[in-house]
Amino acid sequence: MNNVSVQYVNQLSKQHFVSLVGDIFEHSPFPFILAVRGKQKEDIYEAMQSRLLNTEQTEFDTALEEVYKIAFFRLTDKITEDKETKKRA
Repeated sequence: MNNVSVQYVNQLSKQHFVSLVGDIFEHSPFPFILAVRGKQKEDIYEAMQSRLLNTEQTEFDTALEEVYKIAFFRLTDKITEDKETKKRA
């Protein structure tokens, strides 16, 4: 793919994401939350699309699960960081 083609694909992809974000805001009274660690752009896009089909309660429950994942990642990082700091001290 040449540079112009890559730019076109990137712009098209960006437009799809922007459109999907707008759809999500119209669909749900709270923000889309997703623990993105380890996910690719396609995974995020697929999650956004599929979650548009959720009821408000299902989306709330799913978003809460994602908050738990994010908290887990951050706490794990912090604990690992603290252990590494103590090893060096």
